[in-house]
Amino acid sequence: MKPKQHATLGLFFLGVVGVLAWFTLFQSDFRVGGESRVATVWLEDAGGLRSGDPVLVAGVRWGKVDGVRYDARTEDLARRIQVDLVLDQDVTLFADHRIEVKDATVLGGKNLSIEPGSPGSGTYAGEWLGSTKPDVLAALGEVLDENRSSLRNTIAGLETMVGDVNSGKGVLGALISDEGLRDSLDAAVANVEATFADLSKVTTQVSSGEGTLGRLLFDQALAQQIGSAVENVDGLLAEARTAIEDARAGKGALGTLLVDEAFAENLRTTLDDLATTTGRLAAGEGTIGRLLTDPKIADDLAVITDALAKGEGTLGRLILEPAVYEDVAAISADLRTFSSALVSGEGTISRLVYDDALYQEIDRSLRVLTGTLEEAREAAPITTFLNAVFVGF
Repeated sequence: MKPKQHATLGLFFLGVVGVLAWFTLFQSDFRVGGESRVATVWLEDAGGLRSGDPVLVAGVRWGKVDGVRYDARTEDLARRIQVDLVLDQDVTLFADHRIEVKDATVLGGKNLSIEPGSPGSGTYAGEWLGSTKPDVLAALGEVLDENRSSLRNTIAGLETMVGDVNSGKGVLGALISDEGLRDSLDAAVANVEATFADLSKVTTQVSSGEGTLGRLLFDQALAQQIGSAVENVDGLLAEARTAIEDARAGKGALGTLLVDEAFAENLRTTLDDLATTTGRLAAGEGTIGRLLTDPKIADDLAVITDALAKGEGTLGRLILEPAVYEDVAAISADLRTFSSALVSGEGTISRLVYDDALYQEIDRSLRVLTGTLEEAREAAPITTFLNAVFVGF
Protein backbone atom coordinates (compact mmCIF):
# COMPACT_ATOMS: atom_id res chain seq x y z
CA MET A 1 0.00 0.00 0.00
CA LYS A 2 1.26 3.42 -0.97
CA PRO A 3 1.92 6.16 1.63
CA LYS A 4 -0.86 8.24 0.10
CA GLN A 5 -3.30 5.42 0.70
CA HIS A 6 -2.04 5.08 4.27
CA ALA A 7 -2.64 8.76 4.87
CA THR A 8 -6.12 8.57 3.38
CA LEU A 9 -7.03 5.56 5.54
CA GLY A 10 -5.68 7.31 8.65
CA LEU A 11 -7.64 10.50 7.93
CA PHE A 12 -10.79 8.46 7.38
CA PHE A 13 -10.27 6.63 10.66
CA LEU A 14 -9.71 9.89 12.53
CA GLY A 15 -12.85 11.34 10.98
CA VAL A 16 -14.95 8.40 12.08
CA VAL A 17 -13.54 8.59 15.61
CA GLY A 18 -14.18 12.34 15.71
CA VAL A 19 -17.80 11.94 14.60
CA LEU A 20 -18.38 9.22 17.23
CA ALA A 21 -16.78 11.37 19.91
CA TRP A 22 -18.88 14.39 18.93
CA PHE A 23 -22.11 12.41 19.05
CA THR A 24 -21.04 10.75 22.32
CA LEU A 25 -20.09 13.95 24.11
CA PHE A 26 -22.48 16.49 22.66
CA GLN A 27 -25.29 14.58 21.02
CA SER A 28 -26.00 11.78 23.54
CA ASP A 29 -29.66 12.02 22.63
CA PHE A 30 -28.97 11.34 18.98
CA ARG A 31 -31.34 8.87 17.49
CA VAL A 32 -31.61 7.28 14.10
CA GLY A 33 -35.12 6.94 12.77
CA GLY A 34 -38.33 6.86 14.81
CA GLU A 35 -40.85 9.60 15.55
CA SER A 36 -40.51 12.14 18.33
CA ARG A 37 -43.20 13.55 20.61
CA VAL A 38 -43.27 17.19 21.67
CA ALA A 39 -44.58 18.61 24.93
CA THR A 40 -44.50 21.87 26.83
CA VAL A 41 -43.82 22.46 30.50
CA TRP A 42 -44.49 25.78 32.24
CA LEU A 43 -42.23 26.89 35.10
CA GLU A 44 -41.84 29.88 37.36
CA ASP A 45 -38.04 29.58 37.44
CA ALA A 46 -35.86 27.63 35.00
CA GLY A 47 -33.18 27.10 37.65
CA GLY A 48 -30.39 27.01 35.02
CA LEU A 49 -32.14 24.50 32.71
CA ARG A 50 -30.77 24.72 29.16
CA SER A 51 -31.59 23.38 25.79
CA GLY A 52 -30.20 19.88 25.37
CA ASP A 53 -30.58 18.87 29.04
CA PRO A 54 -32.07 15.40 29.45
CA VAL A 55 -35.68 14.63 30.31
CA LEU A 56 -36.13 11.75 32.76
CA VAL A 57 -39.40 9.89 33.26
CA ALA A 58 -39.33 7.88 36.51
CA GLY A 59 -35.52 8.08 36.32
CA VAL A 60 -35.38 6.76 32.71
CA ARG A 61 -33.99 9.01 29.95
CA TRP A 62 -37.04 9.85 27.83
CA GLY A 63 -35.92 12.75 25.68
CA LYS A 64 -34.34 16.19 25.88
CA VAL A 65 -35.11 19.87 26.39
CA ASP A 66 -35.56 21.44 22.97
CA GLY A 67 -35.76 25.04 24.11
CA VAL A 68 -36.24 27.34 27.10
CA ARG A 69 -38.02 30.68 26.65
CA TYR A 70 -38.81 33.45 29.10
CA ASP A 71 -42.00 35.52 28.70
CA ALA A 72 -41.49 38.85 30.48
CA ARG A 73 -44.95 40.18 29.66
CA THR A 74 -47.07 37.48 31.26
CA GLU A 75 -48.76 38.24 34.58
CA ASP A 76 -48.99 34.57 35.53
CA LEU A 77 -45.63 33.97 37.17
CA ALA A 78 -46.21 30.20 37.22
CA ARG A 79 -46.11 30.26 33.37
CA ARG A 80 -43.37 32.77 32.62
CA ILE A 81 -40.88 30.04 31.63
CA GLN A 82 -41.82 27.86 28.66
CA VAL A 83 -39.81 24.67 28.24
CA ASP A 84 -40.27 22.76 24.99
CA LEU A 85 -39.56 19.03 25.20
CA VAL A 86 -38.78 16.43 22.58
CA LEU A 87 -39.77 12.99 23.90
CA ASP A 88 -38.99 9.55 22.53
CA GLN A 89 -42.45 8.26 23.48
CA ASP A 90 -45.71 9.60 24.84
CA VAL A 91 -46.03 9.98 28.61
CA THR A 92 -49.34 9.52 30.47
CA LEU A 93 -49.57 11.70 33.55
CA PHE A 94 -51.83 10.99 36.52
CA ALA A 95 -53.36 13.33 39.06
CA ASP A 96 -50.54 12.94 41.60
CA HIS A 97 -47.71 13.53 39.07
CA ARG A 98 -44.68 15.78 39.71
CA ILE A 99 -42.52 17.72 37.22
CA GLU A 100 -39.33 19.20 38.70
CA VAL A 101 -36.06 20.74 37.54
CA LYS A 102 -33.31 18.96 39.48
CA ASP A 103 -29.52 18.97 39.69
CA ALA A 104 -27.94 16.30 37.52
CA THR A 105 -24.89 16.12 39.82
CA VAL A 106 -23.54 18.00 42.79
CA LEU A 107 -20.96 19.65 40.56
CA GLY A 108 -23.53 20.99 38.10
CA GLY A 109 -25.87 20.18 35.28
CA LYS A 110 -29.66 20.04 35.20
CA ASN A 111 -32.35 17.70 34.07
CA LEU A 112 -36.12 17.78 33.91
CA SER A 113 -37.57 14.97 36.05
CA ILE A 114 -41.10 13.73 35.43
CA GLU A 115 -42.76 11.43 38.00
CA PRO A 116 -45.96 10.22 36.25
CA GLY A 117 -47.79 9.31 39.50
CA SER A 118 -50.00 6.34 40.35
CA PRO A 119 -52.81 5.11 38.07
CA GLY A 120 -55.16 4.92 41.03
CA SER A 121 -55.25 8.73 41.30
CA GLY A 122 -56.85 9.15 37.87
CA THR A 123 -55.60 10.40 34.50
CA TYR A 124 -54.39 14.03 34.19
CA ALA A 125 -55.27 15.93 31.03
CA GLY A 126 -54.31 19.53 31.93
CA GLU A 127 -51.26 21.69 31.27
CA TRP A 128 -47.89 20.45 32.40
CA LEU A 129 -46.84 22.68 35.31
CA GLY A 130 -43.51 22.15 37.00
CA SER A 131 -41.36 23.46 39.82
CA THR A 132 -37.66 23.96 40.43
CA LYS A 133 -35.76 22.40 43.27
CA PRO A 134 -33.22 24.78 44.79
CA ASP A 135 -29.56 24.20 44.09
CA VAL A 136 -27.83 22.21 46.82
CA LEU A 137 -25.04 24.74 47.24
CA ALA A 138 -27.49 27.65 47.16
CA ALA A 139 -29.73 25.95 49.74
CA LEU A 140 -26.67 25.33 51.87
CA GLY A 141 -25.70 28.98 51.56
CA GLU A 142 -29.19 30.05 52.66
CA VAL A 143 -29.01 27.74 55.66
CA LEU A 144 -25.60 29.18 56.57
CA ASP A 145 -26.90 32.75 56.25
CA GLU A 146 -29.92 31.98 58.42
CA ASN A 147 -27.81 30.32 61.12
CA ARG A 148 -24.73 32.53 60.96
CA SER A 149 -24.91 33.60 64.63
CA SER A 150 -25.47 30.02 65.77
CA LEU A 151 -22.51 28.85 63.71
CA ARG A 152 -20.33 31.58 65.20
CA ASN A 153 -21.36 30.51 68.72
CA THR A 154 -20.70 26.88 67.83
CA ILE A 155 -17.25 27.68 66.46
CA ALA A 156 -16.47 29.75 69.58
CA GLY A 157 -17.61 26.86 71.76
CA LEU A 158 -15.41 24.47 69.78
CA GLU A 159 -12.44 26.79 70.24
CA THR A 160 -13.09 26.90 74.00
CA MET A 161 -13.45 23.12 74.10
CA VAL A 162 -10.20 22.61 72.19
CA GLY A 163 -8.45 25.02 74.59
CA ASP A 164 -9.79 23.13 77.61
CA VAL A 165 -8.68 19.83 76.10
CA ASN A 166 -5.22 21.17 75.41
CA SER A 167 -4.98 22.45 79.00
CA GLY A 168 -6.02 19.06 80.39
CA LYS A 169 -9.50 20.07 81.58
CA GLY A 170 -12.46 17.73 81.45
CA VAL A 171 -12.53 14.00 80.74
CA LEU A 172 -11.16 14.30 77.21
CA GLY A 173 -8.36 16.63 78.35
CA ALA A 174 -7.48 14.34 81.23
CA LEU A 175 -7.53 11.40 78.82
CA ILE A 176 -5.02 13.17 76.59
CA SER A 177 -2.71 14.53 79.31
CA ASP A 178 -3.18 12.18 82.29
CA GLU A 179 -1.09 9.04 81.86
CA GLY A 180 -2.76 7.34 84.84
CA LEU A 181 -6.17 7.81 83.25
CA ARG A 182 -4.83 6.46 79.97
CA ASP A 183 -3.50 3.42 81.79
CA SER A 184 -6.87 2.91 83.49
CA LEU A 185 -8.60 3.20 80.13
CA ASP A 186 -6.17 0.69 78.63
CA ALA A 187 -6.91 -1.69 81.52
CA ALA A 188 -10.65 -1.21 81.01
CA VAL A 189 -10.28 -1.94 77.29
CA ALA A 190 -8.23 -5.05 78.14
CA ASN A 191 -10.96 -6.17 80.54
CA VAL A 192 -13.58 -5.63 77.85
CA GLU A 193 -11.50 -7.65 75.39
CA ALA A 194 -11.13 -10.44 77.97
CA THR A 195 -14.87 -10.33 78.59
CA PHE A 196 -15.60 -10.67 74.87
CA ALA A 197 -13.09 -13.51 74.69
CA ASP A 198 -14.89 -15.27 77.55
CA LEU A 199 -18.21 -14.64 75.79
CA SER A 200 -16.79 -16.14 72.62
CA LYS A 201 -15.63 -19.19 74.59
CA VAL A 202 -19.03 -19.54 76.24
CA THR A 203 -20.72 -19.20 72.85
CA THR A 204 -18.48 -21.95 71.46
CA GLN A 205 -19.31 -24.23 74.40
CA VAL A 206 -23.01 -23.54 74.00
CA SER A 207 -22.80 -24.24 70.27
CA SER A 208 -21.13 -27.58 71.05
CA GLY A 209 -23.91 -28.48 73.52
CA GLU A 210 -21.86 -28.10 76.69
CA GLY A 211 -23.27 -26.74 79.95
CA THR A 212 -26.87 -26.19 80.98
CA LEU A 213 -27.64 -23.67 78.24
CA GLY A 214 -26.00 -25.84 75.59
CA ARG A 215 -27.98 -28.87 76.71
CA LEU A 216 -31.11 -26.76 76.80
CA LEU A 217 -30.56 -25.75 73.17
CA PHE A 218 -29.29 -29.04 71.71
CA ASP A 219 -30.23 -31.94 74.06
CA GLN A 220 -33.44 -33.49 72.74
CA ALA A 221 -34.01 -35.54 75.91
CA LEU A 222 -33.79 -32.42 78.08
CA ALA A 223 -36.08 -30.60 75.68
CA GLN A 224 -38.59 -33.45 75.96
CA GLN A 225 -38.35 -33.32 79.76
CA ILE A 226 -38.95 -29.58 79.71
CA GLY A 227 -41.86 -30.13 77.32
CA SER A 228 -43.32 -32.72 79.71
CA ALA A 229 -42.87 -30.33 82.62
CA VAL A 230 -44.65 -27.61 80.64
CA GLU A 231 -47.48 -30.03 79.84
CA ASN A 232 -47.75 -30.91 83.54
CA VAL A 233 -47.88 -27.23 84.44
CA ASP A 234 -50.57 -26.74 81.79
CA GLY A 235 -52.50 -29.63 83.32
CA LEU A 236 -52.18 -28.15 86.79
CA LEU A 237 -53.35 -24.78 85.49
CA ALA A 238 -56.31 -26.46 83.78
CA GLU A 239 -57.20 -28.24 87.03
CA ALA A 240 -56.83 -24.97 88.91
CA ARG A 241 -59.18 -23.27 86.42
CA THR A 242 -61.66 -26.13 86.85
CA ALA A 243 -61.42 -25.81 90.64
CA ILE A 244 -61.99 -22.07 90.41
CA GLU A 245 -65.00 -22.59 88.13
CA ASP A 246 -66.39 -25.19 90.56
CA ALA A 247 -65.82 -22.80 93.46
CA ARG A 248 -67.66 -20.05 91.59
CA ALA A 249 -70.47 -22.50 90.94
CA GLY A 250 -70.68 -23.25 94.68
CA LYS A 251 -69.24 -26.75 94.53
CA GLY A 252 -67.01 -28.10 97.28
CA ALA A 253 -65.99 -26.57 100.59
CA LEU A 254 -64.34 -23.54 98.97
CA GLY A 255 -67.35 -22.98 96.74
CA THR A 256 -69.64 -23.21 99.77
CA LEU A 257 -67.42 -20.73 101.57
CA LEU A 258 -67.56 -18.34 98.61
CA VAL A 259 -71.23 -18.72 97.66
CA ASP A 260 -73.17 -19.91 100.73
CA GLU A 261 -73.98 -16.78 102.74
CA ALA A 262 -75.27 -18.80 105.73
CA PHE A 263 -72.05 -20.80 105.90
CA ALA A 264 -70.00 -17.64 105.60
CA GLU A 265 -72.04 -16.03 108.37
CA ASN A 266 -71.54 -19.07 110.60
CA LEU A 267 -67.81 -18.92 109.89
CA ARG A 268 -67.72 -15.25 110.77
CA THR A 269 -69.64 -15.95 113.97
CA THR A 270 -67.23 -18.79 114.85
CA LEU A 271 -64.25 -16.55 114.25
CA ASP A 272 -65.84 -13.82 116.36
CA ASP A 273 -66.44 -16.34 119.17
CA LEU A 274 -62.87 -17.58 118.84
CA ALA A 275 -61.61 -14.02 119.05
CA THR A 276 -63.78 -13.43 122.12
CA THR A 277 -62.51 -16.63 123.73
CA THR A 278 -58.89 -15.78 123.09
CA GLY A 279 -59.53 -12.32 124.43
CA ARG A 280 -61.02 -13.74 127.62
CA LEU A 281 -58.09 -16.17 127.92
CA ALA A 282 -55.67 -13.29 127.51
CA ALA A 283 -57.62 -11.38 130.20
CA GLY A 284 -57.26 -14.35 132.61
CA GLU A 285 -60.94 -15.27 132.68
CA GLY A 286 -61.99 -18.88 133.35
CA THR A 287 -59.90 -21.85 134.45
CA ILE A 288 -57.70 -21.97 131.35
CA GLY A 289 -57.30 -18.19 131.41
CA ARG A 290 -56.22 -18.29 135.05
CA LEU A 291 -53.92 -21.21 134.23
CA LEU A 292 -52.31 -19.13 131.50
CA THR A 293 -52.09 -15.79 133.31
CA ASP A 294 -52.25 -16.38 137.10
CA PRO A 295 -48.71 -16.57 138.50
CA LYS A 296 -50.00 -18.25 141.71
CA ILE A 297 -51.30 -21.24 139.75
CA ALA A 298 -47.98 -21.49 137.97
CA ASP A 299 -46.21 -21.39 141.34
CA ASP A 300 -48.55 -24.09 142.71
CA LEU A 301 -47.84 -26.29 139.67
CA ALA A 302 -44.14 -25.75 140.22
CA VAL A 303 -44.51 -26.77 143.91
CA ILE A 304 -46.51 -29.87 142.91
CA THR A 305 -43.97 -30.96 140.28
CA ASP A 306 -41.16 -30.31 142.75
CA ALA A 307 -42.90 -32.43 145.38
CA LEU A 308 -43.45 -35.20 142.83
CA ALA A 309 -39.80 -35.02 141.87
CA LYS A 310 -38.84 -35.39 145.57
CA GLY A 311 -41.17 -38.38 146.06
CA GLU A 312 -43.49 -36.62 148.47
CA GLY A 313 -47.11 -37.75 148.79
CA THR A 314 -48.80 -40.85 147.41
CA LEU A 315 -48.30 -39.93 143.75
CA GLY A 316 -44.68 -39.00 144.38
CA ARG A 317 -44.04 -42.28 146.24
CA LEU A 318 -45.80 -44.15 143.43
CA ILE A 319 -43.48 -42.50 140.89
CA LEU A 320 -40.20 -42.82 142.83
CA GLU A 321 -40.54 -45.73 145.34
CA PRO A 322 -40.36 -49.19 143.73
CA ALA A 323 -42.08 -50.88 146.71
CA VAL A 324 -45.19 -48.76 146.35
CA TYR A 325 -45.20 -49.41 142.65
CA GLU A 326 -44.88 -53.16 143.26
CA ASP A 327 -47.82 -53.06 145.78
CA VAL A 328 -49.97 -51.22 143.25
CA ALA A 329 -48.90 -53.72 140.59
CA ALA A 330 -49.82 -56.65 142.92
CA ILE A 331 -53.23 -55.10 143.65
CA SER A 332 -53.73 -54.59 139.94
CA ALA A 333 -52.80 -58.26 139.29
CA ASP A 334 -55.24 -59.44 141.98
CA LEU A 335 -57.98 -57.32 140.50
CA ARG A 336 -57.19 -58.78 137.07
CA THR A 337 -57.36 -62.32 138.52
CA PHE A 338 -60.66 -61.49 140.26
CA SER A 339 -62.12 -60.04 137.07
CA SER A 340 -60.92 -63.09 135.09
CA ALA A 341 -62.60 -65.44 137.57
CA LEU A 342 -65.73 -63.34 137.52
CA VAL A 343 -65.81 -63.47 133.71
CA SER A 344 -65.19 -67.25 133.68
CA GLY A 345 -68.15 -67.92 136.09
CA GLU A 346 -66.13 -69.00 139.12
CA GLY A 347 -67.24 -68.17 142.67
CA THR A 348 -70.50 -66.98 144.18
CA ILE A 349 -70.40 -63.49 142.76
CA SER A 350 -69.70 -64.84 139.28
CA ARG A 351 -72.57 -67.33 139.58
CA LEU A 352 -74.77 -64.53 140.88
CA VAL A 353 -73.89 -62.51 137.75
CA TYR A 354 -74.02 -65.27 135.17
CA ASP A 355 -76.21 -68.15 136.67
CA ASP A 356 -79.91 -67.45 135.99
CA ALA A 357 -81.07 -70.38 138.18
CA LEU A 358 -79.21 -69.03 141.20
CA TYR A 359 -80.64 -65.64 140.51
CA GLN A 360 -84.17 -67.10 140.39
CA GLU A 361 -83.62 -69.02 143.70
CA ILE A 362 -82.37 -65.88 145.41
CA ASP A 363 -85.30 -63.95 143.98
CA ARG A 364 -87.76 -66.62 145.24
CA SER A 365 -86.11 -66.67 148.66
CA LEU A 366 -86.34 -62.88 148.87
CA ARG A 367 -90.02 -63.05 147.95
CA VAL A 368 -90.68 -65.68 150.68
CA LEU A 369 -88.75 -63.62 153.21
CA THR A 370 -90.67 -60.51 152.19
CA GLY A 371 -94.00 -62.36 152.59
CA THR A 372 -92.96 -63.70 156.00
CA LEU A 373 -92.02 -60.22 157.14
CA GLU A 374 -95.32 -58.86 155.88
CA GLU A 375 -97.28 -61.54 157.79
CA ALA A 376 -95.23 -60.89 160.91
CA ARG A 377 -95.88 -57.18 160.67
CA GLU A 378 -99.63 -57.82 160.24
CA ALA A 379 -99.73 -60.24 163.18
CA ALA A 380 -97.75 -57.96 165.46
CA PRO A 381 -100.80 -56.02 166.92
CA ILE A 382 -102.68 -59.21 167.77
CA THR A 383 -99.62 -60.72 169.40
CA THR A 384 -99.13 -57.60 171.46
CA PHE A 385 -102.75 -57.59 172.57
CA LEU A 386 -102.69 -61.25 173.57
CA ASN A 387 -99.42 -60.75 175.51
CA ALA A 388 -100.98 -57.86 177.36
CA VAL A 389 -104.12 -59.90 178.22
CA PHE A 390 -102.20 -62.95 179.40
CA VAL A 391 -99.76 -60.87 181.40
CA GLY A 392 -102.68 -59.14 183.16
CA PHE A 393 -104.18 -62.43 184.27
